[in-house]
Formats: sequence, C-alpha cells, structure tokens
Amino acid sequence: MTVKHLVQQHLSEALSQDKDLFLFDGFPIPICHIKRYKRSKTSLEAQGAVGYCAAKDEKYFGFKGYILITQEGAVKAIDIAPSNIDERDILLELTNDIIGDIIADKGLIRPELTQELQAKGISLHTPLRSNMKDDRPKELVYQMMDIRRLVETTIGQLVTRFKIQTIRAKDLWHLSVKVGRKILAHTMCFAINKTINANNPLQLELLLA
Repeated sequence: MTVKHLVQQHLSEALSQDKDLFLFDGFPIPICHIKRYKRSKTSLEAQGAVGYCAAKDEKYFGFKGYILITQEGAVKAIDIAPSNIDERDILLELTNDIIGDIIADKGLIRPELTQELQAKGISLHTPLRSNMKDDRPKELVYQMMDIRRLVETTIGQLVTRFKIQTIRAKDLWHLSVKVGRKILAHTMCFAINKTINANNPLQLELLLA
C-alpha cells in the first residue's frame, strides 16, 4: 500500500504542477444493500453509515469517496468517509497543498467554509440555491458549471471502467487499498494518455480499448 500511495502521490503532484483550478465532487461506495446492513457481520458495519444516492434516488449503506481533480481531469487528492459525513469538512482536508480556485456543487455552500478556504488562498465557486440572489453574470455561471462537468466524467470513468462502486471488502483497510488501487490505475492511464493525446488526456477510450 505504501508503494502505491507514493506512486500516486508522485504522479498527482506532477500532473497538478502549476495548476490553480480544481474540481471537487463525491460518489457513493455502497458496501451492502440498505435492507441488509443491520445483519452485516464485518467491521465495516460499525464504520459505514446510511447515506443517500441522488443519482439513483435511494438510500444505501456504506461510504462516500471524494476526489479533487485538476481542470484536465487528473486526480489530485482523494478521501473516503462514512456516507453521513459532511462533504464540506472533507474538502478542507483535501486542500492542504493547493492555492487557486475550486469549483463544486451547491452542497458546499457554507460561509464558514468559504472563509476558511480563503484564508488558505483558495476561492470556492458554486451555483447558488434557488432562494439565493446571484449577482454574477449568467454566462460566467454557465461556463463554471460546464467546466465542473469534467469531475462527473472522471467519476463516471471510475465507476464504469474501474468499478470503484462495487468493491468487496470486510474492513476499512482493504476498502481503502482497493479504492487507492483503482485511483492509481486511472491516474496512470491519464498520465500515459497525456503523452499521446495531450489535448484530451481524459479521453481514455482508445487507450483502454
């Protein structure tokens, strides 16, 4: 695990060098069906939590993965937490060595978070809720949300091609190792593709085919 972590760290630092725009989002990592979690006999029973998957409009039991990526799509940082942990607290943990701008969804809206990030030299940009006044030009907001779709693409690749949501593990250590392995695989594919497809390094289709 240490070697894989060091390789991932080296690659992510190289791929994010001189970058000052990052995208943040999370994705569910279910470990069992919501109807079965109370009968689970693994140690994850005490560590996971009931969460909600908006994409499927259903509850699940397990964890959430959170990624911070560059504007190109390279994974800069990742964390795993029980699915009931506030993602706004996770973002703070992933931004210890960056300066610049972060685009995220409106679930990250919290004045205290914005202030804490600003103190670290980071500006957080999100769409606003329907009951909030937005004085920003609409074109700027549309452009921001268009850029943000890249993190959804990265998560989609991790889910469909690297099966990051269908991991079988009986404890948090093995879950973390397997998630880290999949993130490393994606990062290595990205790095290789960047050398042959510099304009669109996240386009992994031909590389993986």
